[in-house]
Amino acid sequence: MFVYIVFFLLAKASFAQQSVLDTTWFDSDWKEVSKKYANYYRTSQKTDKGFLISDYYLDGHLQMVAEASQLSPLLKNGKCTYYNKNQTKSSSGTYRNGQQLGSWIYYYDNQTDSSVLTVAENGEKTYSRKSKLEDVFTVVEVMPEFPGGVQEMMKFIQTTIKYPREAEVKKWTGKTFVKFIVNESGNVVEPQIIKSSGYAILDNEAIRVIQLMPTWTPGMQNNKKVSVFFNIPFNFTLRK
Repeated sequence: MFVYIVFFLLAKASFAQQSVLDTTWFDSDWKEVSKKYANYYRTSQKTDKGFLISDYYLDGHLQMVAEASQLSPLLKNGKCTYYNKNQTKSSSGTYRNGQQLGSWIYYYDNQTDSSVLTVAENGEKTYSRKSKLEDVFTVVEVMPEFPGGVQEMMKFIQTTIKYPREAEVKKWTGKTFVKFIVNESGNVVEPQIIKSSGYAILDNEAIRVIQLMPTWTPGMQNNKKVSVFFNIPFNFTLRK
């Protein structure tokens, strides 16, 4: 039985804060841009220890909350928590001078599973507990296959996807990358956004299509059916 002490970084807890400083906008590669081209935005607050940094997806949901000792360039020092689009935590731990240090918890399957990674002063990393997803392969001898192959998969996506009306009217475009698992039974499970288009409505449509996929032929390793990670990009564009 494993017991974890998990901390929560809340904007009003454990920090003596002042007013929010300037809002900064970033693109999908975290390069500073104008609001018009942004995929994320950041606010910062002055605290007794330095700064409290809050990064957000464009829909206003948290992407990260962290303590920092300086803003530009950002230098994380202290507690930090990262969030998925659905606001479940993806990881939490501590930084020292911008480097991970001590115990980090990585969450999977909407926080129902996790791995614990310990980072030593010299940078050495060791797991004290591995998630069940640690046994999921990235590359295997025989990769999973959609019924009929790649061409049939592309046809399925093209006939199943529906451009959201709001996104069409507002001319929202972008590329969403979805990661999922094809398990030993060939079922598609655990879809998650690994790179957002910048618009939740487009990301959600990509997830919807993945969840409708039929059973695949599972991957094989050493003549045994295994679970395998798979990535698919969705390019949302509008025809003239």
